[in-house]
Amino acid sequence: MRVLFTILLVATVSFTTIAQNQTENHPTLISVKPLPLFFGLNAGIETPLSSKFSLKTEVNSHFYYDYKNIAVSPTLKWYFNDEVSNGFHLNLKTFGGYFFDETVFDDKPYYIGGGVGIGWISPQYKDNRLRFFAEINLKYPHLFGNRVNSTNPEKDGAYKILYMYYLSPASVIESNLGFAFRL
Repeated sequence: MRVLFTILLVATVSFTTIAQNQTENHPTLISVKPLPLFFGLNAGIETPLSSKFSLKTEVNSHFYYDYKNIAVSPTLKWYFNDEVSNGFHLNLKTFGGYFFDETVFDDKPYYIGGGVGIGWISPQYKDNRLRFFAEINLKYPHLFGNRVNSTNPEKDGAYKILYMYYLSPASVIESNLGFAFRL
């Protein structure tokens, strides 16, 4: 799993170094999603690759809840208009993560996957420093691996399904509301 995280992070850093020629219309953004802050940290950085494409990498964690885990999620975005970080966009997302203690299904601690989605981002105020965004993604998580010497009790089935399909970084349906700040 460490290899997977390393590959995702190195690829993201490599792609972001390509986008050194930023202009006023193509800013680098730091994003925060308020709802996941109840569970842990959720922060990302979005860097433009061209006038229509950007690369966003997020780190999602749930440390304040039963299923403690962390995930890295690189996302390629294609904007419908000619301005990155403004308007509607399509997402192509990959992710990988690890459950530290308990896991959701079959005591499998690792997960990887991908998905597609659609989103919208809009500048707020006249200086365009603050932006509001909304996204929805449909993802496919693949859980794998075996935890050695697991003694975790089974949770209620409905509780696990709610967490896995809607709340986890490995959720099947991911809906986000958040704020992005221009650097």
